[in-house]
Amino acid sequence: MKTNITYSLIKTGVLLAFVSMFPCKWMIPAAIFVTLIYQYVIAIIFGMRVMPSMDVACFYTIDKATVNFMSCTLIEGYEVSKMRATFLKHMKLKYKFRSGIYELMNDYYWKETNPDETIDVCVVKIPKECKTQKDLEEFCQNEINIPLPFNKPQWRLYYQEKYQEKYTLIIWKQHHSLCDGVSCISHHLTHGGSDLLDISSLVPIKHISFMEKFLLRVSVPFQLIKFLVKMASLKQDKHLLHDGKRQLSGKKLCGTSSDLSFHDIRAASKKQKCTINDLVTACMATAMKQYLIMNGDKTTDKINIVIPANIRFGHYKTIKELKFENKFAPVPLVIPLDSDITKSIPKVIKVTSSLRNSFAEIYATYAMSFYTSMLVPYFISDWFIGQSTKPYTMAFSNTPGLLKPLVSDGKKSIMMFTYIIPSGYTGMALGAISYVDFFKITLTVDDAIMKDPQVLINLLEENIKKCYDTETKNGNDSNNSSPSKNED
Repeated sequence: MKTNITYSLIKTGVLLAFVSMFPCKWMIPAAIFVTLIYQYVIAIIFGMRVMPSMDVACFYTIDKATVNFMSCTLIEGYEVSKMRATFLKHMKLKYKFRSGIYELMNDYYWKETNPDETIDVCVVKIPKECKTQKDLEEFCQNEINIPLPFNKPQWRLYYQEKYQEKYTLIIWKQHHSLCDGVSCISHHLTHGGSDLLDISSLVPIKHISFMEKFLLRVSVPFQLIKFLVKMASLKQDKHLLHDGKRQLSGKKLCGTSSDLSFHDIRAASKKQKCTINDLVTACMATAMKQYLIMNGDKTTDKINIVIPANIRFGHYKTIKELKFENKFAPVPLVIPLDSDITKSIPKVIKVTSSLRNSFAEIYATYAMSFYTSMLVPYFISDWFIGQSTKPYTMAFSNTPGLLKPLVSDGKKSIMMFTYIIPSGYTGMALGAISYVDFFKITLTVDDAIMKDPQVLINLLEENIKKCYDTETKNGNDSNNSSPSKNED
C-alpha cells in the first residue's frame, strides 16, 4: 500500500502540537506514549482491533502487487459442506478469522464482519472446472494477483468436488496479514472438524526452557548489533534476474514441479549427508547457475536470498490456543552458485551451518521488526523495508507440511503445494513443502524478472533427481502413482 505523505505530516503535526503543551523534560515520554496508544484509542471508539505490527509489514512497499498466499490440497472425496460448517464455527470463535481490514490514514485495523453473512463469500466453488495440474496453476496464477477486498475476511476457500473423479480439490487463498505458514498449517489440522490439533502430524519445534527464553530476550540488544552489521555489509545483487533497482510490474507468474516422492527426497538427503533443506537449497543454487548460463550470464557466482524462520516456542494444541499471527523473522543468506550439484551441496552446507546456532540473532531480528514498526512512522518503515529487501534475488520458504494425512470419515488428505508473493521488492519466491508422501516445489515471480518460471523449476527438479539413488533413477519413482496430471 503506497505511503501517503500527507497523512504522515498531519499525524506528525498533531503529535508535535500535543507534546508542545508539556514541559521540555516530558516531551519525549509524552510523544512515545501517544505514539503507542493513539491507535488503541481509535480502535476502541470505532469497535476495531489494532493490526499487529508484523501484520502491517505485509503492506509495505506494495504499490503494484499484493502479498497473497495460496495452497492447493487434494483430499479423497471429502464433503465440502462439513468443512464449511467447521470454518463457520472458527469464524465465530476467532476475531481475526472473521475480520476484514480498515485503513485510516495509513494505519491498519482488523474490523469484524458477520460470519453468517460472509461465510458464503469466503467458501465458494471454483468457477471453472480444473482437470490437470496446469489448470490449477493457471487458476492460482490469476487469483494470486487479485487483491482481496478489505471489507471482507482476508481468506477464500475455493473447492471442486470430483476432481479427476476421485478427489476433492481445496484451493486456499489468504492475504499474508492474516497469518504465516505455521499458523496456516496448524489451522489445516482442524479441517477435518476436530478441535484438537494432532501435533504429532507436524515436525516438532525444539523445546526451550524458561531460563533459555529469559537469556534469549536479554541478549536481543547485543544480537541486534550483530544483525545490523551483517545487513550493512550485504552487497546489492545485480545480474540477469536483478537489475539492482527492482522495477517490478506487480504481475506474478507461477511454475510448479511434478509430484516428487518425499521418501526419495529423504533418501537423497541421507545419501548426500545433508538435511532436506540443504539438499533443496543446493539444487536451487545449481539450477539458478544453469539458468543464468543458459541466458548468457556466466559471471554471477552467488546470490542473496532470504528465508522466513519460525520463532515460536511450541505448536498450538487446540483450536482455542491457535493464533492467526505472523511470528517469523527474515534471515538473509548469501548462497554460492555452481553448475555442478556435487560441488553445490558442500558449499551450501558451509553457509547454512551458521544457522544451526543463530536462533538468538533470528529472535532479535523479529524483535527489531516488531518494535520499530510500532514506534517508527509508517513512511519510514515503508522506506526501510523497501531498501532492505532490494538486495535479494529471491525468498525461499521450505515449509514442513504434515507427516501423516488428515483423516475425516475415512477420507485422507493426499497432497499440498503452495504459491507465495513475498513482501517488499524481492519479487521472486520459491516455495517447497513436504506433505505426507509427496514433495512439491513452486516458483512465483514478477514477470519483469522472468517470463517462464517453469524453466527454472524444471532445472531444479532435474538436479534433485540427480541426487536420487540408482534404484530410483532406474524407474522405481513414486511419480508412477502421482495424483497430479499435467496433461489431459
